[in-house]
Amino acid sequence: MQITVHGKHKRIPKTLQEFAVEKMAHLERYMSTITNVDVELYEDGRSHVTHVTVSTPGPVFRSKVTTAEPRAGIDIALTRLERQVKEFKRKRSGKPAHAKAKLPPSQVAFGAEEESQTSEY
Repeated sequence: MQITVHGKHKRIPKTLQEFAVEKMAHLERYMSTITNVDVELYEDGRSHVTHVTVSTPGPVFRSKVTTAEPRAGIDIALTRLERQVKEFKRKRSGKPAHAKAKLPPSQVAFGAEEESQTSEY
C-alpha cells in the first residue's frame, strides 16, 4: 500500500506527513487490497480541508473533511473511510446490517394468537 501526502499550494510539515501516514496505515487492517492512499491537505480561508482518496482494484473510497485543525481532519477522514470500507465488506458478505431480535417463545405464541383473532372478525 502506497500512501502519498501532499499539499495544495503549500508545503506540508514533516510531522504532519508522518501523522497522516501513520493514521492511514490503519486502513490496511480492514482491507488488504488497498493499492494507494492519496491525502491532500490545503487551506480554504480559515479552515483546513483534508481530501483522502483510497484506491483498490474494485471501488474507490473518498472522504472530504473541513476542520479548524489539519490533524482533526485526518482523524475524521480516517473514521469515515473505515466506515465506508466496513460497509462495503458487509454488503459483499451478504450479512444483514441489523439482525432481527429473537423474541421469547411466550411473545411469539401471543403474536400468533392475536393474528388468528383479528382474522375471524
